[in-house]
Amino acid sequence: MRVIAGIYRGRILKEPISDEVRPTIDRVKEAVFGSLQFNIIDANVLDLFAGSGALGIECISRGSKLVTFVDISSKSIDIVKGNLNSLSIKDGYEIYNCSCLDALKLVKNKYDIVFVDAPFDTNLATQAIELMDSLEILNDDAKIVWERKAGKKYPISLKNLKVDKVKKYGTIEVVFLSNNLI
Repeated sequence: MRVIAGIYRGRILKEPISDEVRPTIDRVKEAVFGSLQFNIIDANVLDLFAGSGALGIECISRGSKLVTFVDISSKSIDIVKGNLNSLSIKDGYEIYNCSCLDALKLVKNKYDIVFVDAPFDTNLATQAIELMDSLEILNDDAKIVWERKAGKKYPISLKNLKVDKVKKYGTIEVVFLSNNLI
């Protein structure tokens, strides 16, 4: 797994060795960041279910102001910290080692970009998105990028968020949501 662009372009990242962690494949990551390229500079980014931290580190590499990494797994958080240290990244981030739902209630920032890449066999992604929809942690033009298993039904109730587009990459779907406030 590597950083695709920015000041850390080409640098290799460690990934957790576990069946519980499913890193975003490079093809999907390239497509997602192609869609977000003009939103990343100076953005506040929330990387829920951070795993290795690859999505958040990609944002740091491309000029984000702050990245908040969240993962319930201590092993994943250790990998995130190791990847940040290996790149000599000393600031511009914060780390929460807790559930995504607890983190959403604890964070003090408002976010421009949120990555939601929950384990596919849970309903944590829909719970997190619904909670974000009801909390005031998203800036008016915020983008949520939700990676999920293609073809599966995901019942979700949204008030202020809308689905902008859904892209399919083999067995993966990426759903782009944004606020209805703009």
